[in-house]
Amino acid sequence: MNMRVQTNIVRILFGFIFFAMTAACSRLPQDQAAFQRAERMNTASGYQQFLQHYPTSPLAPEARKRAEQLQEQHWLSQFKEIENATKASVVERFMKYHPEPQLVLMAKLRIAQIDYGEIETQSPFRATRPGNGSWKEFVNYYAFSDYIPIPDDAAMRERYYKTLHPLLLQAMRQIGSFDIWARYLATYPDSPYFQQAASDVEKLISDSLDKWDGYDMLMNYFSLYDQTIKRPCASRDALLRQAQDKLAATVERENTLAGYERYLQTFAGSPHAKRITLLRDHIRFSEARERKDRAMMERLIDQYRDHPDPLAKTDVAEATAFLERIDFDAAIAANTPKALRDFKDRYKGRDFANLLSEADARLKRIHDQMLLSAKSAGTSAKFRQFLAVFPDTPVKDEVLKLLEEAEFKEAIAGSDPAAIQAVMARYPSSPFRERALNRIDDIEYKEKETQALAEPSTAPLKAYLESRPKGRHAVEAEDLIKRLNQHHAQYMAEVQRARETGNIARFNKFIVESQGNYYSARRGHSDLDLLRRETTARQLAADLASTATQAARAVFPAAPARAITDSAQAVVYVESNVGTSTGFFFAREGLILTNARMLTNAVQGQVKVKVANQSRPARVVALAPAPTDLAVLSIEGTYDPIAMGNPTLLAAGERVVCLSTQGTKVETLEGTFHSTKKPGEVEWLLIQSSKISPNLGGVIVNQSGRAVGLVVRSDSVDPAVKESNEDFIYAISMRSAFPLMEKAILER
Repeated sequence: MNMRVQTNIVRILFGFIFFAMTAACSRLPQDQAAFQRAERMNTASGYQQFLQHYPTSPLAPEARKRAEQLQEQHWLSQFKEIENATKASVVERFMKYHPEPQLVLMAKLRIAQIDYGEIETQSPFRATRPGNGSWKEFVNYYAFSDYIPIPDDAAMRERYYKTLHPLLLQAMRQIGSFDIWARYLATYPDSPYFQQAASDVEKLISDSLDKWDGYDMLMNYFSLYDQTIKRPCASRDALLRQAQDKLAATVERENTLAGYERYLQTFAGSPHAKRITLLRDHIRFSEARERKDRAMMERLIDQYRDHPDPLAKTDVAEATAFLERIDFDAAIAANTPKALRDFKDRYKGRDFANLLSEADARLKRIHDQMLLSAKSAGTSAKFRQFLAVFPDTPVKDEVLKLLEEAEFKEAIAGSDPAAIQAVMARYPSSPFRERALNRIDDIEYKEKETQALAEPSTAPLKAYLESRPKGRHAVEAEDLIKRLNQHHAQYMAEVQRARETGNIARFNKFIVESQGNYYSARRGHSDLDLLRRETTARQLAADLASTATQAARAVFPAAPARAITDSAQAVVYVESNVGTSTGFFFAREGLILTNARMLTNAVQGQVKVKVANQSRPARVVALAPAPTDLAVLSIEGTYDPIAMGNPTLLAAGERVVCLSTQGTKVETLEGTFHSTKKPGEVEWLLIQSSKISPNLGGVIVNQSGRAVGLVVRSDSVDPAVKESNEDFIYAISMRSAFPLMEKAILER
């Protein structure tokens, strides 16, 4: 018979006994009689039945107490089956048959004891369970999982704490983790072992307070009290003092700037702060010297100048001497007397590094080197530079004499009389004055000679003789005047002969063969070009004034037709951004006569002439004032021009031809000469033709192909000239165009 069946039989027997006793005690008050019956039964169920019937009886507290005692005795008697079990599986099987919460709790506590023992003894035969793999798994399973919740019953809660939590504390000591301890304190703030656990945590922290990790741990510990447990930590002040003391020793032993900085930021009011600050700044002194950080060293020197500590005094002395060395090195690097003098002035009376004597020696060496360099160069700039750097040099008089000599030499070597005069003004009694005066004479003569040969002209040489009748070069000047006069007479005779005879070839030959003639060498080619242009202009004027008929025949047989075809070769197409027109070459040098209307407002660089199907840039060289509508263009190269014809020889009814082009080919359009009109200064030719278009422009040629006029548009014609006949075409006579053409030829 198992235990459960036996228990039920006992309960039935006690029930019968209870009813029998109730009947026997019927003469007592009901609650007392019922309590006596429960006493005689002496079972937890008997007292519980009494409490159900008489919950307000004065005997109820005693009944409740006895019921709990008997219940606990009952549970203990039941628990004895597994109290000494050594396998968790046996206890788990017990819980299966005894599901009462109290027994389950006691069974789980026994399993925790078994798991603890297996981990402690490192039993190789233990079955794998969530709570027996390691100390950490044990704590996580029994302290921080839902496996054994804290009982609500006070007796069971006391049993829970006494049985399980000492094991948890031992396991956490084995782990030695602050995080585990902190989690325990946060989870069980009401545990009777809380203070014991806190002591263990504080010992762990205290042992680590010689490191910053320990301090971080301490701050987390305080935060746990402040934010989670929400009650003050009694050991706060003592732990902070330990941290200050231990970390002060640590940072001093490590001796790093970062460590000192962190300590001072963390413990601003620490009793060790002064010492830590001094040690920190000792490192700063060293680093400032390594980096040559002048600003930092000066700041630290000012801060510790009167500090009594020997370390501070040493740092200040070393930094001060180091600054002097920095300044000395800078002065040496500059290698200038000014830098060295500034150094001496700065450290006068406080030569910490004993460098002033070395600065004096360096100044002496620079003085001697500069003096030697100036003497070697022998230039005024070097001597002036030396005196500017060493104005009080003991060799000043000697250097001033050398400077005077150098300035005279440099002035005499140059070609500027004003510079020589300036040097003479500075040194009125110098022994070099005579040499300087001779040099001025040489310069003035050379200038006059060069000018005379360049012009050429005798006037500059005569001016020299007037200013220096007894100059060093007077005879030389007179001889050159004679040669220039001879050359001028010879040259001008050839020019006059060429102008009178028109023999340009002879004049050209004279120029080539007489290069020794000053005038021929300087002016020959320009005068030759002028003579050629004058000849061209004279020829134009002669053609226009000729009284010969200039006509081959009265009609147009083969010979005149050929002449007109030849003239057409000189006709060109002119275009600009304003418009287009016809023009023609009137001189071999590329001069073209055309209309002015499409050139007056033309953009520079956009005027072009089409010659032999090639477009070439042209420039405007002459424009006649309105309303003449005439202009002259110039292009590079030489071309066959159209000869000029005398318009006054045209007879009324005589046939003429207009040569005009639109850029592709030259058209020969016939017309009949009607008459000549000259209401003002401009002479006009009236041509009757239904074929000629005035908008295209064109050159009017006579039967010999000679140009006699230039066609203009109707809006450019003088109103006094216009006729009512719509077939009339108007052209400006070549005689009126001649002044513009002549100007272009002569001024090209």
